[in-house]
Amino acid sequence: MSVTLELGLLSPKISQQLGDAGLPFEDDVVEIYDRDAAEISRLLVRGYISDSAARTARKRLMRKLRDAIPRWKRNATKPASSAKGE
Repeated sequence: MSVTLELGLLSPKISQQLGDAGLPFEDDVVEIYDRDAAEISRLLVRGYISDSAARTARKRLMRKLRDAIPRWKRNATKPASSAKGE
C-alpha cells in the first residue's frame, strides 16, 4: 500500500489526509504535526525562511511523521521487494 501526503500552503491537513488513507493515528500526536506543517508554510509566506529551508523542514517533518505512525514503521522496515506486492 502506498500513501502520499501533500505538504504545502494549500494542502489539506495531515490528519485529514491520514484519515482519508485509513492510517491509524493518535489525534493529539498528529495535531502537533498539523500545526508544524502550518507554521512552516506561515514562515515561508511571511518571508522568514527561504523555499529551500521550507523544503528541508518539510522533509524533516515527513521523517518524524513517518516514525510516529505505527503502520509506516512496520512498512519502513520491510525490504523493497516484499513491499511492492502489497
